[in-house]
Amino acid sequence: MISKSISTSRRFGELRTDFQRLLYLMLIPHTDDFGRIDGTPYHIRHCIVPTLRRSEKQIIDALIVLGEVGLIRWYRTDEQITIQITNFDEHQTGLHKRTESAWLSYEDAESMPGFEDLAPESEKFREIPGNSRLIELNRTEQN
Repeated sequence: MISKSISTSRRFGELRTDFQRLLYLMLIPHTDDFGRIDGTPYHIRHCIVPTLRRSEKQIIDALIVLGEVGLIRWYRTDEQITIQITNFDEHQTGLHKRTESAWLSYEDAESMPGFEDLAPESEKFREIPGNSRLIELNRTEQN
């Protein structure tokens, strides 16, 4: 559920472009009952915004900004890349009917081998896409 409080959200108001706003709004209904989703740019591009004709680099740049303003946490372990919507529970009804999540929570993932916070202060994601470990991981997953 997208709560009407989004219109007065300071964090949402800090987003710089309509694409960033739209991406955030489109992520929410695709998440599981815990606000988590496959965080690979490939998945986001092809399953969340397939008609928007955006490159994976544009997806990465938008996700970095969503992380900078605190709307999402973007992280990886050796096994998976995950996006978790912050404060997800506060805006959802019917959470007593939750199913089990396919993704580790940020807190659980922190203790996993290979954990890496894909936070905005991590400048490696602003490099040329071919140099990004995230892009390389996506290319591997596609083959």
